[in-house]
Amino acid sequence: MTQTAPSPEAASSEAASGDVAPVLADGVELLGELANSGYRSAPSLVRRADGQTISLTPLLYQVLAAIDGTRGDVGI
Repeated sequence: MTQTAPSPEAASSEAASGDVAPVLADGVELLGELANSGYRSAPSLVRRADGQTISLTPLLYQVLAAIDGTRGDVGI
């Protein structure tokens, strides 16, 4: 059986209702903190599916680490 992706309208309505917990995109790898980088606050690294490495602030990295597909909307 072939599955098709939901339409953008259906996906946005599910996300708006809080029925879908967010997950990281396929191929995204959280690499961790870059030690001895020379920055006051060490950046954290993430590798995209295409192999590009991105430097993030510690707070943004923590947000990505919390996106695990088990938690949904917090109702803010």
